[in-house]
Amino acid sequence: MRHPPYTSKFLNRVLAHGLVYLALMLGASALAYFLAGVSPRPVSFLVVGTGSLGAAILLAVVLQRLKETERSLARRTVALEGAVKHLQDELDEHDQDRAELAVRNAELHGVLDAASQVSIIATDQRGTITVFNSGAENLLGFTAEEMIGKATPETFHLAAEIRAHEDVLRQEHGIEAQGFEVLVALARTGRHDTREWTYVRKDGRNLQVELSVTARRDVDGRLIGFLGIAVDITDRITAQEALLHSEAKLEAILDTAVDGIFTVDVLGIIRSANLAAARIFGYAPEELEGRPLTDLMPEPHRTLHPQYMANYLTLGVTRVIGKGGREVPGRRRDGSLVDLELAVSVLRSGGEVLFTGILRDISQRKADREALETAHRKLASRQAEVDRDLSMAAAIQQTMLPQGDVCFAGLDAAWSYHPSRIVGGDWFSLFALDGDHAAACLVDVSGHGVAPALVSTSLAHALRPGSALWDSAIPEEAFAAPEEILARLEREYPLERFNMFFTMICLILHIPSGRLRYANAGHPPPLLLCGDGRMEHLDAGGPMIGLGLPQQGGVLTLCEGDSLLLYTDGCIEHQDEDGVQFGTEGMKQVMTAPGGKEAKDVIKRLEEALRAHGASWDPEDDLSMICLRYTPITRC
Repeated sequence: MRHPPYTSKFLNRVLAHGLVYLALMLGASALAYFLAGVSPRPVSFLVVGTGSLGAAILLAVVLQRLKETERSLARRTVALEGAVKHLQDELDEHDQDRAELAVRNAELHGVLDAASQVSIIATDQRGTITVFNSGAENLLGFTAEEMIGKATPETFHLAAEIRAHEDVLRQEHGIEAQGFEVLVALARTGRHDTREWTYVRKDGRNLQVELSVTARRDVDGRLIGFLGIAVDITDRITAQEALLHSEAKLEAILDTAVDGIFTVDVLGIIRSANLAAARIFGYAPEELEGRPLTDLMPEPHRTLHPQYMANYLTLGVTRVIGKGGREVPGRRRDGSLVDLELAVSVLRSGGEVLFTGILRDISQRKADREALETAHRKLASRQAEVDRDLSMAAAIQQTMLPQGDVCFAGLDAAWSYHPSRIVGGDWFSLFALDGDHAAACLVDVSGHGVAPALVSTSLAHALRPGSALWDSAIPEEAFAAPEEILARLEREYPLERFNMFFTMICLILHIPSGRLRYANAGHPPPLLLCGDGRMEHLDAGGPMIGLGLPQQGGVLTLCEGDSLLLYTDGCIEHQDEDGVQFGTEGMKQVMTAPGGKEAKDVIKRLEEALRAHGASWDPEDDLSMICLRYTPITRC
């Protein structure tokens, strides 16, 4: 049997040490006997030798064991120190990993909180929220403290929407799920689930979001929870709905537009055409799309158009682009020609150039225009005739007014007449009835133009001197009273059938005595400026002629120097630029203003004042005035 190398070495060392100890013990025994003077016995040496040998062997064994133990302990100490150092290295590495993990966690939380417009929510497997970033707080109005560890995403989802999605999962994916599981059912199977949901904010408002849900797994692939990232798409959906509405509205506008609208690319190919454009040329819209624009042109435009297009694209030379309202010919499907009004604009988008054309069929308009021009020429010719007739009528009407300076013994008179049209509805006259009596009449027929002028002309004829209208039925009166004359005119002029009426002042003055009889049928009351400076209104009268109502008259006596002003309502209603009327007060102020007191002086001041007051000397109504100044000692 072979001993292990280690055992042989140990026995050799024990044997060597034992022999050494034996020699030492025998030498020591011999020396002791020698010093004692005693001769040793063989047996004593044998006992001593045997004991020494055993002790030596035992001692050698103990020493050798001690040395082996010491060496083993040293080896183990070295091994332990290595293990301790390795453990310390691992601890240092773990501390470094923990520090790096803390940094990464801080960075992650920083990223999560920085995403203030994106909701990032993490849950465990049961749905309890574990992460609720600032974006989620901003989006939903809840705080992280309110949600983390206390709620699930069901809190801010519409219950009805979740229930509706249960049916979708069942029908499309064969998955049975309820509540929170509806939100993560697809993610739980390893799929990335992105869809639109409705979030309910803490304040109750609804938000449309796009939510992406994924599963969270550890390094071994075990499911540990879910992650939901949501973006508010309310504005986007609103914009999309607005865009769809705008597109639908635009399509409706294009389809209902009376004008033809089409787009053409740089190759001259029609890209789109509305219904009106298709109808103009006799096509359906889909038949025009993709067709060369030149198909709609007659010669020579059909041949020249490609060169026109090239000139614009290379040189910027335009014939119709940007020049709205150009008249061009078009060619219908059946080959017939159509007159068009065309406007073309250019649209550049994303490097693409498109031309938009708006056209209108003006065939009827051209025919109407030619007919209108013919009618206009005829109308102009007829208008010239009418103007000539009106000028003649105006001249005739002027002859029915007092001509030149009319002088009456005892009476200073002046007048003014400005019609608003060529002929007017105002008429007045001042004439002698006999040697002692003078009559004055002022008429204002409603309206302007020919019809009132005809009525005023007829009245001028009826009120001429010597007419039966002036005959008195009372023997003691030389002439009929003014109110009776108005009543006779009411009977002879039933103007209500023509929806017309007229106002009138009629007066008769007995010059020697100054006795004045007058009647006013709806006319502005005459102004009497007495010689002592007093101003009076002659108010006696009745309503306008044409209403069939009775009239009343008045009587007064004039004194020397008294001035009487008769006028139509056009004078007091004459307006300035701000619409302020000249008014009765304006008439009074001019009458009493410093200056000459003769009738012609008063009329001149009134004309100047009216001209200065009005925005222009183009009155809206006829302006007529008569000024009479009583001077009984005056002789013609």
